[in-house]
Amino acid sequence: MNIINEIFTGSLLFIMIALIIIVNVAIIYKLVSKTGNNGWLCLLSFIPFVNLIFYLYMAFSEWPVEKEIKELKQKLNNKGA
Repeated sequence: MNIINEIFTGSLLFIMIALIIIVNVAIIYKLVSKTGNNGWLCLLSFIPFVNLIFYLYMAFSEWPVEKEIKELKQKLNNKGA
C-alpha cells in the first residue's frame, strides 16, 4: 500500500507542476503578444538570469505597439497642420 501511495503522490505532484507551467506559459504568452512582440519570447522567462534581462527589456524598452501609436499620432498631426 505504501508504494501505491508514493506513486500516486508523485504522479499527482507531476500533474500539478505541469499544469502550473502550462498556465504560466499561456499567461506570459498572452501578455507578451499584447505588447506587440513575438509571443514565444515568453519561453525566455524560464531561463535563469535571462528571465531577469527579459523582464527588464520588457519594462524599459519601447514596445512595438507604442511605436505604432507614436507614428499614428505624427500622421494625424501632419494632416492637421
